[in-house]
Amino acid sequence: VLADLGADVVTIGLGRGGTKQALRTAVAALAGVDHVVDTEGGVSVYVTNGAAAVPLVVRALDEAGVEVGTVSISRPSLDDVFLASTGRSLEEGVA
Repeated sequence: VLADLGADVVTIGLGRGGTKQALRTAVAALAGVDHVVDTEGGVSVYVTNGAAAVPLVVRALDEAGVEVGTVSISRPSLDDVFLASTGRSLEEGVA
């Protein structure tokens, strides 16, 4: 199932005045993007090569006028699988 999510996850945190919709719109059509999922503070972008995708993502967001708060790269986790499958984080139900 992890392989279905792409090789890497680029997580983008919202900057001042940004919206998740603006983030999704700016990155959804980029080469190598498999899919985009909302997270608590922004979006997770599932890509085939995170290191190659980051400059493209940042450039696309800059061209769209979307301010970025944070950018990070990671491998898909079990929480990513759950989030992609259900639209919810595993941690949402934890008190």
